[in-house]
Amino acid sequence: MTNLEVFSTVLVVLSAAALGLSVVVESLRMASVARQRYILSREKDSRAANLTRLRQRLDSLQRDARERQAAIDTAVADRQKVLALTQTLLSERIEMVHELGEPDAGAGLFLSPLQVRADARRGNQALPFSRDIWQHNNMAHIWAANADAAFATVSRAFDVRKGIEPARPRRAEAMPAPPSPDGAARAVA
Repeated sequence: MTNLEVFSTVLVVLSAAALGLSVVVESLRMASVARQRYILSREKDSRAANLTRLRQRLDSLQRDARERQAAIDTAVADRQKVLALTQTLLSERIEMVHELGEPDAGAGLFLSPLQVRADARRGNQALPFSRDIWQHNNMAHIWAANADAAFATVSRAFDVRKGIEPARPRRAEAMPAPPSPDGAARAVA
């Protein structure tokens, strides 16, 4: 075998080895890429499943929120109805109105429920007006500049010594001043 034949044989063997080595390196690289793809695919599937669970939970929470808001809206509407009915009932149950003061430009209307003290109900204490009217609801309409002045007025007219307890006055809700009718009967203490 000549040098040329040995050289060509060595060159062929080296070329085959290099080709075999490049095939092994490329197959390892492809295996690594396949493994990374598999890992990324699993992670993607895991995140997709987690996202689906989160979306379902979000939908459930939104449904619950809508139901609770509807319940709150219903409760608020029911509360408004009850308050309106209570106001109507309270205004219908007032059987005697005692008007104190005079409506003028600086005066506002204040309302104060009047009640007979428990000890005055049992005793023979002299009550203002007829004892029979105190068996029903009584309300004082006080025309005054502010709540303190209204309380002072109603306290002077219906004091504890007479057996009447006025409640703290509250401003009437947008009630216009009544005209002063001539000959109208008003209970003024």
